[in-house]
Amino acid sequence: LPHRWLLREVWGPEYEDAIEYLRVYIGRLRRKLGEDESHRHIWTEQGIGYQFEA
Repeated sequence: LPHRWLLREVWGPEYEDAIEYLRVYIGRLRRKLGEDESHRHIWTEQGIGYQFEA
């Protein structure tokens, strides 16, 4: 999922360029999911966005 799409859909168009804001929330979500390097649900696609796996 592209950064800008996530920001626009979740927080609205005024946050479309707030990529650092999104990084903070993805980090918090990862901690809540108990992720570590060996077990991930959210993958970072450098320069693109995030990939979610169920």
